[in-house]
Amino acid sequence: TNSYIIGQNAGTLPSVLHTNGTLRVTNSARTALLEVRRGTNRLEAGVIQADRLVLTNNAGASVFNGGTLITGRASISNGLSFDVGAGGSVPAIWDVRAGADAGLSSSLRIGSNVPGCQMLVTNGGKVISSSSAVIGATANSPSNTVIIAGAASEWRSVGALAVGSVGSANQLVITNGGKVYSGSGTVGDASVANSNVVVIAGDGSAWTASSGGVVVVGNNGSCNQLILTNGGTLTNNE
Repeated sequence: TNSYIIGQNAGTLPSVLHTNGTLRVTNSARTALLEVRRGTNRLEAGVIQADRLVLTNNAGASVFNGGTLITGRASISNGLSFDVGAGGSVPAIWDVRAGADAGLSSSLRIGSNVPGCQMLVTNGGKVISSSSAVIGATANSPSNTVIIAGAASEWRSVGALAVGSVGSANQLVITNGGKVYSGSGTVGDASVANSNVVVIAGDGSAWTASSGGVVVVGNNGSCNQLILTNGGTLTNNE
């Protein structure tokens, strides 16, 4: 379909629940629109694929508990944190593909309350978050992974980036020329945030902390690691 709008008209607060199967909002021009204007779109399992995802109205919310969300362009500025794995028992996967930026004005959390969640930014995909970003936000959400792969693939977090804020065994993998830009960075923040890993591998693969940013490995947790291999780089512009 070319467009799928939830809560198009004023005064409506619909609730849409997706628990199985596949919803594709796509076309050959890659301009098909999925917009949650009012009410709630809840993804529990299955697949939703959209060329463009729009969450810009404060009356509209996307609750991403589990399943797979595939997007090209995204505009998320409804005043709510965007949580990949907000709650439930099925891991959530956000697959960000090339086409245009996926922009968020609020915080981004991969593995908010669900273990084993993922964000995949590959083949020229771009995520730009204007606030903080966390992989593994709580003790209930270990073993989450973010992969930034490919020379034109980027994740820009204007605020701080934490790999294992409270959760354990979380990973950030930057490979094949992928780029991550952030404010300050932490790998293993809380005392229970153990065995978190950042891997930067391959020529051109890089994590750059902005001016004034500080990258800390093992702020409180134990067995946290930063691995640089095969030309990968970390730059701290303090």
